[in-house]
Amino acid sequence: MKADEALNRTLLMIILCVCVWANQECGLAQVESHPGTEVRTEGWMKYDGNFSGVGASWAEYEESCGEEDFNLSFKLKSLRGEMRVNININGPDRYAIGFVNISSVGPSNGYLLSSYILKYVGEATPSAKFAGNSTYFDPTQEYQVSIISRDGHIQVYIERIEPVSIESVRLLSMDAPMEDAPIVEAAIEAPPTSELIAPKMPVIPLVIDYRDPDPLPPGEIDFETLEGSYAHIYDVVLTCMSPTPNQPPTVTSLIRDPTTPRVDRQVGWTASAYDPEEDSIFYSFWLTGPSTDGIWELQQNWSTSNRWEWHPPQRGIYRIGVYATDGKHSAEEIINSNGSWRDGLSYVDEEPPYMGIDFKRPDPEKLVNGTAGGIYWGPVPVNQVLIVVDSNFTFENANELARLLNGSVVGKFEFIRMFQIETNRTILDGQDGLKRDIEIARNYPFVNLAFPNHQMYRESSYEDFEKPIQ
Repeated sequence: MKADEALNRTLLMIILCVCVWANQECGLAQVESHPGTEVRTEGWMKYDGNFSGVGASWAEYEESCGEEDFNLSFKLKSLRGEMRVNININGPDRYAIGFVNISSVGPSNGYLLSSYILKYVGEATPSAKFAGNSTYFDPTQEYQVSIISRDGHIQVYIERIEPVSIESVRLLSMDAPMEDAPIVEAAIEAPPTSELIAPKMPVIPLVIDYRDPDPLPPGEIDFETLEGSYAHIYDVVLTCMSPTPNQPPTVTSLIRDPTTPRVDRQVGWTASAYDPEEDSIFYSFWLTGPSTDGIWELQQNWSTSNRWEWHPPQRGIYRIGVYATDGKHSAEEIINSNGSWRDGLSYVDEEPPYMGIDFKRPDPEKLVNGTAGGIYWGPVPVNQVLIVVDSNFTFENANELARLLNGSVVGKFEFIRMFQIETNRTILDGQDGLKRDIEIARNYPFVNLAFPNHQMYRESSYEDFEKPIQ
């Protein structure tokens, strides 16, 4: 009898052990069917994309984005004690991003969630620590955690997920009375009180903004709980981001000074460029025109100077261009870039001689007698127009106006800003041709006066204006 009882006890123990073993996973204690109700002392449990960890252990997530940057996001709830997200794991080397649930000292008896980063480099103790900001924390609520890693630049964001309230909403119909309208439950997200007063875009708290001047190489990612801690995370998403390639600079402007170039006079060309990575910028200037027989020629090789001094050797139409590079792209990449080149046209004229009041004398064979508005002009050259201009008028403008009149500039009185233009009119054109030229000149920009080249008569001497002696 005693032997049978002993045998029965042995069988019961075996059955019990089998039942217990059937409910264990990787040495973990028994887990109930609902998330967050685990009864165990250590280890991590994975189920339906959820991770729950207790005690000093790792989750064995062991994911990686290789050499690429990444964004790791997950939801956090029911954190007790301290947990870490370890990234760039290569043997003992890693960054440990920690979150600690600590009691607040305020009268609300709430909690604070503090954060930090530890850098381990082949040592049992961290070689560097960076303390992040703390944020209010309610272990019963959900929080969205985002970790962005870009070549040693680590940013951590924590945002509370606002609860959704369920309210009864009566669906109204034009054909049914109010009391007969069906009632349904609808999820309505209640806005914070502050939004009722002044709506604004939500701000996700940045709790860690860490830059490592000597970053660890990429590696694996894993979750960890410390001794006596518990964490429940879920909706884990790892997004690998290809690094943005370095972009060449963009030339934003090319300006000449002075705006009216002259032969053998210094002209400065100044370029401006923008580089998105703030790299150093190098410039090279090129020229094509009469002095280069219409061929593009390098004028200033790559230099950090964005200004080129030019002395035009002869008159004509030129085109000046500039390339910009940061020294990190091939010549082909710079040439094919849409923004790394800018050019502009420039007309170079001869320096006008200083003529003072020495205008060109009229040809006696081209004098006509005319009147305008009842005023007798007297004998005037049919092929000459005088203009008086304002300070915005340049010698280049005078040449352009002369070309419109089928002529050229033959004189200038600088003190009163007067130009003398001689056209190809003949005596056969008469005063009507001269009047048409004057009308065109009067309508040209910056011209204040336009009139024929009258003969001047002295009606008094300077002595006539002297103050008489009393």
